[in-house]
Amino acid sequence: MRKTGTLIVTLSAAALLMVTMGTRQSLGLFVSPLNTSTGLGIATISHPASRITRGQIYKAVKARAEFLRCAARCMRDAWWPAR
Repeated sequence: MRKTGTLIVTLSAAALLMVTMGTRQSLGLFVSPLNTSTGLGIATISHPASRITRGQIYKAVKARAEFLRCAARCMRDAWWPAR
């Protein structure tokens, strides 16, 4: 049981890093064309991209937490019904 929890946390952290670092690394491919066409700098382009990524990850983590909270409540009610 304990190893499963550790594995879930480790895989979640790896997925988070994979998405954020992949976005960060691939953003360099698009900065030059965006900068040339719009005249914006790298800071102006990269900041919204990082905020969008964090926002999407937050939504996914929040949805998972809500699901687990509801599942825990259902299990609790099934095993220990209210008197």
